[in-house]
Amino acid sequence: MDSKEKIIRFLKSYNLNPEKLDIYTKALIHRSLSHETDLNNERLEFLGDAVLEFIVTDYLYKNFLELDEGKLSQIRSIIVSADYLSNFALQIGLDKILLLGKGEEINGGRRKKSILSDAMESLIGAIYIAEGIEKTRDFCKEFIEKNVEILSGLEELKNPKSKIQELAQKHYNVLPIYDVVKEEKKNGEIYYVMYLRIKDLYFGPVRSNSKRDAEQLLARMALLFFDSL
Repeated sequence: MDSKEKIIRFLKSYNLNPEKLDIYTKALIHRSLSHETDLNNERLEFLGDAVLEFIVTDYLYKNFLELDEGKLSQIRSIIVSADYLSNFALQIGLDKILLLGKGEEINGGRRKKSILSDAMESLIGAIYIAEGIEKTRDFCKEFIEKNVEILSGLEELKNPKSKIQELAQKHYNVLPIYDVVKEEKKNGEIYYVMYLRIKDLYFGPVRSNSKRDAEQLLARMALLFFDSL
């Protein structure tokens, strides 16, 4: 089965319009296959990131009236993180239809978290363009509902840094390290791109104008990892 047939089968399985094959194919083209921005998925990724954040925000606002702004932000940040989006991509089989260059194919690009999460955002952007916001909302609904149900009940969200320090020492006999890998200026504010490192494990990246908020979010990501062990 060639790539076109695989993509059409994927679209039909998720009730997406195969007549919009061109835009959906573009959403699957990694820059390793084409560096031209009008022929890869980077612009759709940019759009899909914003669309997904809106859909998640709208869902949380309407369905969790008892949660304050801080906890809503925490839950949203985790759901739209690379960790969660890459899992979403694997669940729906997006890894099997990605269009990669030979080098990235050889290097295991189909299993890379960054490539999978970017492609997931690109696909969401393509659905929005091809079929509108309601179809996009429907496509994301199960993923959002499942993860929100788990996250909204996590007591660890309240004090994640102290908990992750305990777990890091217990499992690896090390302290967690929060690394700032990049600083960006936007509208007069400084934003920090950060990772959390626990021995050979890495969590992130996250981007925030507050190091404290970024550290809290990274700790929550790590907690979810330890909860799955």
